[in-house]
Amino acid sequence: MRCRISIIIVFMCLSNYFGYAQFNFRFKKITVKEGLSQSAVSSIIQDRFGFLWVGSRDGLNRYDGYTFKQYYHQADNPQSLPNSTIMQLSLDPQKNLWISTPGFLSRYQVNQDSFVSYPIALPQNASSEPLIIKKIYWKNSQEALLTSSKGVILFNANTHKVSIPKRYEKFKGVHVYAIAFDAPISEWIATHQGIYQARIRDNKVSWTLRLASKQAPTYVIKTSENVVIGSVHENAYVFDALEQVFRKVPQAKGQKVVTAMKELSNNQVWMSWGNVSILDTKGKYLSNITYEKNNPFSLSRDLVTSVYESQDGIIWLGTNGYGLNKLDLNLSRFGYIGAFPNTRVTLDEMYTQAIYTANDTLLYVSTALGLNIIDLFNKKSRVLTNNASVRSNRINCIVADSTQRLWLGSQDGLWKLENDQFINVDNQVLSRDIGINQILLIAPHTLMLATDAGTKLWNYQTKQLTHLSYTKSVNTCLPLLQGFLEGSRLGLREFDQRGQLKHHFKAGNSQSPVQVNIITHIFRDSKQRIWIGSWGGGLTLYNPKSHKSTHYGKKDGLPNLVVYGILEDSRQHLWLSTNKGLSFFNTKTRQFRNFRETDGLQSDEFNTASFFKSPYGRMYFGGINGLTYFAPGTALQTQRYIPKTTLIGFTIDGKPGLRLDESFGVERIAQAGLVTLGSTVRKFSFEVAGLGYSLPGHTRYKYKMTPLDTRWIEMGKRRYIQFNNLAPGTYQLEVKAANSEGQWENKGLKVTVIITHPLWRQWWFVALCAGLAFWLVFVLYIIRTRQLERKAQKLTATVKQRTQEVETKNNEIEAQNEELQTQAEMLIEKNELLEAIRENLEDKVRERTQNLTQLNEDLLEQNTKLEQFAFITAHNIRGPIARIQGLLQIMPKGVAPDIVGFLKLSIDELDQVIRDLVTILDVRNGVDQHFEKVELRALLMQTIQSLQDDIDKTNATINIDQFAPLTLNGVRPYFQSIFYNLIHNALKYSKDDEDPMIRIAHYKRKKKVFITVADNGLGIEMHYAKQKIFNLYQRFHPKRPGKGFGLYLVKTQLEAMKADISVTSEPDKGTTFTISFPLHKT
Repeated sequence: MRCRISIIIVFMCLSNYFGYAQFNFRFKKITVKEGLSQSAVSSIIQDRFGFLWVGSRDGLNRYDGYTFKQYYHQADNPQSLPNSTIMQLSLDPQKNLWISTPGFLSRYQVNQDSFVSYPIALPQNASSEPLIIKKIYWKNSQEALLTSSKGVILFNANTHKVSIPKRYEKFKGVHVYAIAFDAPISEWIATHQGIYQARIRDNKVSWTLRLASKQAPTYVIKTSENVVIGSVHENAYVFDALEQVFRKVPQAKGQKVVTAMKELSNNQVWMSWGNVSILDTKGKYLSNITYEKNNPFSLSRDLVTSVYESQDGIIWLGTNGYGLNKLDLNLSRFGYIGAFPNTRVTLDEMYTQAIYTANDTLLYVSTALGLNIIDLFNKKSRVLTNNASVRSNRINCIVADSTQRLWLGSQDGLWKLENDQFINVDNQVLSRDIGINQILLIAPHTLMLATDAGTKLWNYQTKQLTHLSYTKSVNTCLPLLQGFLEGSRLGLREFDQRGQLKHHFKAGNSQSPVQVNIITHIFRDSKQRIWIGSWGGGLTLYNPKSHKSTHYGKKDGLPNLVVYGILEDSRQHLWLSTNKGLSFFNTKTRQFRNFRETDGLQSDEFNTASFFKSPYGRMYFGGINGLTYFAPGTALQTQRYIPKTTLIGFTIDGKPGLRLDESFGVERIAQAGLVTLGSTVRKFSFEVAGLGYSLPGHTRYKYKMTPLDTRWIEMGKRRYIQFNNLAPGTYQLEVKAANSEGQWENKGLKVTVIITHPLWRQWWFVALCAGLAFWLVFVLYIIRTRQLERKAQKLTATVKQRTQEVETKNNEIEAQNEELQTQAEMLIEKNELLEAIRENLEDKVRERTQNLTQLNEDLLEQNTKLEQFAFITAHNIRGPIARIQGLLQIMPKGVAPDIVGFLKLSIDELDQVIRDLVTILDVRNGVDQHFEKVELRALLMQTIQSLQDDIDKTNATINIDQFAPLTLNGVRPYFQSIFYNLIHNALKYSKDDEDPMIRIAHYKRKKKVFITVADNGLGIEMHYAKQKIFNLYQRFHPKRPGKGFGLYLVKTQLEAMKADISVTSEPDKGTTFTISFPLHKT
């Protein structure tokens, strides 16, 4: 028993250990093919904006996850780098980027996208070789310690001067590689002589050599656990503070001298010395990472020179000649084994099938070629081939019995594995003529088999085979208390314990608990709930007692409706393998969380029956591209970094290749959050990048330009935003990025875009124009005032002269008045006599006309004014009008032709008004009212013909298809006038942007004939015009010519024929006039 417990403890420790195993690390290579300036990487750092800077032997690179921008020395540009060979990169406390090159230290100027460089040389240094800076340590914002090929140098960023601090005079002229600060009283320094420790007392420093070196590079760091780790001659050492000595870490072994040590956020220390060794912060060895030739995910070569961790947790390894190696530790939460020949841990083929392990160190994984046995502890792999198999070497399932003997179900029967030998069972049915898809150990010595010929029970002790069913192609089965469930390509079946079929559920039946017929897996969890996976039906929770079920599909968060396998973790939640990755199902909240190939899985597609859970809780899923394994709790800790959106480019008016950092300074605009454009800019676009290096190809974007957009606009993976023809004004552009899990950043990028107004809308230009206008008005006012004064003087003189003339005339009139007075007195006498005679006559006439006067009183009152007006107009006004027209015809040609034309037009319009009034009076008085039978369709066509010029001019269409021949009793000229006015109005008041359409029809109803004239013109506001549309001088579209007589004339003529008219209209939709005639026998 104790031995067993010890083995379990060892296996648990090994399980934790293998979390750091090399085959879990999957590196991505970035080389000159991806845009790196040169493949020998010397230093890596991330700036405050999120850009990754990579120094190489030939150029400096800025990387945004998509593209590289390269910086080189340019002889004709003093603001370029002084040398293209980059040694070290560093950030000062203000996050300014500093670059060391041979003999120089340069600061990157963000706003100008350029560099300012300072020579680094000691005055007493007579050597012609430039000083090489190894490392930069900032004491504060002004001073930095530089480890170099000439010792330790103090650099002042304000004065740009260098000096050797007194504390480090001992190392003058010595190669110094690194410094580790160990509290105020101690310090460590790594030189080519070895690693020294400083003791500081009373401002005095004493140096002690703790670890000697034979003229080789060394390195030293102090971890967050206050442990000092050093490296000398390809060995790693941890300082024992009690014994005051360095102790070797034997497993950590470098292939070259150490070039860098870096403590990461996961409390690991990575040492680069060709290969990479991993220690924890207390100096305990964890793992080595080395190059494997045929493994595409291994290091590019054992030539690692630098180690760096970016803000999103990505580890970057720079190599000497093989570019960058990028490692996402999140991917390492999912272990992976693929088929990579001649590597230590490998499969013989990618396509995996059955999986088994008893201890998470020795794995059995079947492929189409054989059974792979993988020893994770010793990092060895081998393949067993069943040469005795006839039909196939493929193993579908593996299970261990109580003695840890393995039973193998294959396409060629049931086998057991003993001492690496395949032994066929002693049973004719199970030997080779049957395909076995699942094996369950349901009791001691008893196996339950799901086969192509039904469900079977096999007692391997008594060698008895029991046929429970004969269903074809059974994929999965599950024992119940009183029977068993069976899933096949024909649906779900339930049998009793004697093998009698109780229920057969198929898709399409409303009472069926399954939605498709192909059942892939039946699983019972620790709460005795039954879950069913299917091909195309998703996940089903099934109750065999009530036969009720609950289905979970895409709408619930499942990524795919094909569920191959179901496993339960220690927290009673489910893990499902599908055709779109793995899905975690929280059985309490009923929510899914999905993992894809981008999270570290072998691929998105997994395989049937290729899943297993070890006794220690680790899960294994096989697919088309190898094997994925993981601890569920660790996998759920996977968190994706949310990218930070940064502006990287800008284009104006579609000029290709014009990037903001090459023209206006993208960093300046990104910092200020402001860009100002002239009013002539018609098109501009922004280029953004979500600076997160885990999965940049899966970063999605959205933007909103206020006030143009009220909601966010999804961009997908597109990183360009273009705007066209924006009006002058101020706009706010917001852009946000999301990671592969759809988590959006909170703040995002914000840029204020100001488009200036054109010159004529600038405030100063408007003020200048207003001033000029005021001055012009003032000058005109002065001129006009003087003109009026001169006219007033002339008028005064004229008035005086006229007054004198009037006085003379008045005297003459007074004389005439006296004569008239005399004559008046004589007339009065005669009038008195006539008055007496008149009074006598009036008495007699009054008696005879009293009744007549009463009857005609109303008529006289109504018609007198109109008749007087009409006759006066016709006879008294038309005469002068005719004479004026005649005078205009004979007027000399030199007299203002414009005025003459205007007078002619006005006189003609006045003449037409008089004619219309005379026409109305004629109708009122019954002049020429000759009633007769009139055929209206022929008359209508004549009227249309008379308006043909207006119809052609407006491109109008007149439809009289619904106007059949019709004869009515009435006045022919009236009918023609009515048609003319209604059609002419429809043409006159048509829309400018739409051709007129006029429809004329008639119909009979209730002893009346109705004639309709409908158009699609401007229409009329009826709530305003309803009571006065047929009144005289009423007009409702003042912008169109007219006098307001037409509809009044129509109404008058219809009333004369005992008919009526009504109108319906809507603005911008048209108007319909309806005429109703009483129906008489014809």
